[in-house]
Amino acid sequence: MRSKTRDQGPEAYGSEAAQLLRRAGERLQPTLDGALTLFYEDLSGGGPPLQTLLTSEQWRDIRRDHPLNHLLDPDLSEASQRTQARASGSRHALLGFTERAVVDAYGRCLTHLLEPLGACPRSARDAVALRTVITRRITASMAGEMEGQRRILDSEQQALAAVTHAPATSGTLAQSVRHTLEILMTLEGMVAGTLTRPDAQGRLQHEIVVGKTFECHASHLTEHALLPCIHEADPRGQGPSGRAWRSRSVRTVAVLTADPATAPWHDFARLLGYASIAAIPILDSEGEPHGIVSLYHSAPGYFGAAHRERFLADLGALFAQRLTPHIQIDPMLPYAIGAHYRERVMRGDVRMLYQPVIDLTSGQLYKVEALARLPRDDGGDIAPADFLPALGSRELRELFALGLRQALTDLRHWDRQGIAVRVAVNLPPQALVDPDYFAIARGVLRDIPVDAARLTLELLENDEIDQQYDPAVILSEWRALGVQLAQDDLGSGYSSLLRMERLAVDDVKIDQGLVSGATLMPRKALQFLHPLTRLAH
Repeated sequence: MRSKTRDQGPEAYGSEAAQLLRRAGERLQPTLDGALTLFYEDLSGGGPPLQTLLTSEQWRDIRRDHPLNHLLDPDLSEASQRTQARASGSRHALLGFTERAVVDAYGRCLTHLLEPLGACPRSARDAVALRTVITRRITASMAGEMEGQRRILDSEQQALAAVTHAPATSGTLAQSVRHTLEILMTLEGMVAGTLTRPDAQGRLQHEIVVGKTFECHASHLTEHALLPCIHEADPRGQGPSGRAWRSRSVRTVAVLTADPATAPWHDFARLLGYASIAAIPILDSEGEPHGIVSLYHSAPGYFGAAHRERFLADLGALFAQRLTPHIQIDPMLPYAIGAHYRERVMRGDVRMLYQPVIDLTSGQLYKVEALARLPRDDGGDIAPADFLPALGSRELRELFALGLRQALTDLRHWDRQGIAVRVAVNLPPQALVDPDYFAIARGVLRDIPVDAARLTLELLENDEIDQQYDPAVILSEWRALGVQLAQDDLGSGYSSLLRMERLAVDDVKIDQGLVSGATLMPRKALQFLHPLTRLAH
């Protein structure tokens, strides 16, 4: 315990404070109860009382767990009070209350508690000492609350930074949004995120759904005609998604079940525990919407906080930034079909087809390129362009593992038939910053004994590598496996030229769009191909 002087008064915790509180605590308890009521009235700031935003159980728990309830506890320790206060600060931040509002509420609470103290103790000296104990405890509680508040705010900024530093292009709009939503779902209380796009009737069909609760009940909205829409005259167009589409701006609902405009979805929200929602339009350079990203939070008031307007605006700007000429806007893929594709990948229903690579100097088969397909019931195949946009990071890793294992197994089979070739397997660029891909490759090469030099991993064009990672360090780990690395589709985009400058690969494949016209206009084609081959060498 820290030493004190006569002027400093008693410590807020310990034997002396305990004696004071045992003598006066019972008489002060009603005043403390009133102070706690004032605290939440101040936090509401003239708006709807907090208890109207919460269920009776939530309101009971919020009041019960507030550190002020333990303010007069003689046995309270500084550590336990800080722990309680930090948890309370995090709850208040999730409910949308600012640091300034919390500080002001504590100030009024302290004034309310100190006013009657003169009548409680047996002596004036006790009154001063008790005043000091309570002031110091409230100050410590307030400091702990600020720590809890900052934890929530910091986590939001960290998530925003992670989204900002993600690869600038991600192949398709759906893949880019899915990656962003997976990052945002790490935030405390964030329970679901979706991407919707309008169909021919203007209904906002779910294309991407992240969050277990929404994934399990997404079909409920379609079955009960509860899909939001973009039409103002339709009641289902009055929700935040429809208004965000029409206004080209972010729309929020602080308490979903208290807003008449969201009446069609009140039962759905209660069922899944969704309390607050934000709808962010994805706008192109002309300000036209291409989709709506919706975020669902379990805390009422979360998206009603003024300071989160900047957070949502920054997300909207990032989505607009991703909507560049480099990104592919695929036809809308309804969630049910996408979920079917994901399920098939995860159960291993993938087969690899092979495209031969011929050495033109010898005319011999030199390599085969493995191409993933999902078999159709009619004997045909579903091409990657159809199912890849539906896959999240988990399914993409599983697809890589399945494809690599199948390709190396087939390579061993061909060896036994006397066909000695190499094999190439596609590698998403995120694999260079995701250690799971490296672990998968190492494990497959360990399980299937093949000379690693016969395996080429082809970096796809559809992503950029995060600039914060050092390519030399990343590549050294992959090269330690003994595999070859190739760059796919050189010349199909600016990012491929940047990557060639940053990464020392073994092979370069020129984009087929530049090569396919060579027989018709050979001179023009060579004007492009010759500089590219020189750059590659």
